[in-house]
Amino acid sequence: MERPIITLISDWGWEDVSLGLMKWELQKRVPDAFMVDLMHDVELLDVGQTAFIMSRLYERFPSGSVHLMLTGVSRWTVENLVAVQAEGHYFVGIDNGVLPSILPDGKLRVRRWIGEGSDCLEQMCLLAEACLAGRFEEVTQDTQLSEAGFLLRYAYNEGKMELRGNVMYIDCHHNVVTNIPAEIFKGFLEDYSFELVVSGFSIRKFHERYEQDCEPYLVPNALGVLEIVSYGARLVIVPRWQKNQEIIIKFSKSNN
Repeated sequence: MERPIITLISDWGWEDVSLGLMKWELQKRVPDAFMVDLMHDVELLDVGQTAFIMSRLYERFPSGSVHLMLTGVSRWTVENLVAVQAEGHYFVGIDNGVLPSILPDGKLRVRRWIGEGSDCLEQMCLLAEACLAGRFEEVTQDTQLSEAGFLLRYAYNEGKMELRGNVMYIDCHHNVVTNIPAEIFKGFLEDYSFELVVSGFSIRKFHERYEQDCEPYLVPNALGVLEIVSYGARLVIVPRWQKNQEIIIKFSKSNN
């Protein structure tokens, strides 16, 4: 029998002792669960970044997995603890906009925690335990969200032959992570060449994997989206990238 999975994503940072304590509480309550740290360097209180990463990753885990979204959450958080069971997964967080951002296409049946627990983190552990034990509805009741979701989306303009997206975040290696799915982009490469221009900075190269190429290029990353990379250079400093900044990839008929 496969071990149940609990994923965690937060803005806590790896130095926060709360992370270790949280995982220890989960281990005590669900000792057979396998815990996966998705990311703990989300920008402080950045619900959009949390939702983006979760939306790109949750389908890789088996049905029945529990996903704990801890961004903006502390032991003394007073917001309602809420959860959604959708597409075979459980998503647990607070009413801060993250849930409708992850699952925007369709009406969510949201449930509110009604069980015990001395603080928010203990309640999250108890709810995760209940989800894995098949008692989700016993410890929750229907509720309405007060915070709306908002997740930046990519779009293709056929008339202008432009693929538009946004900078979602900049990683510790100064690579610029976009929200443009790599497979969508690659679908154009057989017949078209491309150019990404920002602040007078032109990018015309694409590699299937990371290369020692100092000229900036696009590459598919682990999230399945395009990343803008320059080997050995702090690319983020050159064009002054900013989170949520719009990027435009223009296509033209290839000469090849």
